[in-house]
Amino acid sequence: IRNSGETGIYIADASPIVTGCIIEDTISGVDGTAVIIAGRSDAIVESCTIRNNDGGAAIRISTEFPSRPTLRDNLIVGNTSNQYAAGILVFNAVAVIESNEIRENISSSDIGGGIAIVDDYDLKEPSTEIRNNLVADNGFTNPNSGEGGGIYLGFAPGTIVEGNLIAGNTGYDGGGLYVRIGGTLVNNTIVGS
Repeated sequence: IRNSGETGIYIADASPIVTGCIIEDTISGVDGTAVIIAGRSDAIVESCTIRNNDGGAAIRISTEFPSRPTLRDNLIVGNTSNQYAAGILVFNAVAVIESNEIRENISSSDIGGGIAIVDDYDLKEPSTEIRNNLVADNGFTNPNSGEGGGIYLGFAPGTIVEGNLIAGNTGYDGGGLYVRIGGTLVNNTIVGS
């Protein structure tokens, strides 16, 4: 999918498996420039390349409980955003984010360059899992601002961040990882941030 309108793929109240796709060069004014997953959905997005999209977060997940979509083995690279994260935004929802390469995503906002998990505070178990990802070289257009250039956890006490390599990300506070209320961090490697 190239140069689509508001969103490359919009998934609502369905649980497809999306695999082997390329979504690139989309310009949008909304979060979910490449992919939006909303409503009740346990969608799986895997082995896709999501690159060079501009506007909001490349992927936005804002599903209803007990939905738990999965992002696996994707390349999410070179996306830019003026809202929240440039790579992945999970907003008031839970998700599994595993074995992805999330690289060189740049946000002009001040929250999360690569991944932002925002406000799963009131949600019940299960919560978001961020496991075995490479999160590298993400950040912000303004080097004097930004929380969580690699990963931002905001009001996400149930989120588990485990086994990730978080490298070369930039941000004013928490270049690699920023936690605002909660989260469990296990065996991550954070370098050059």
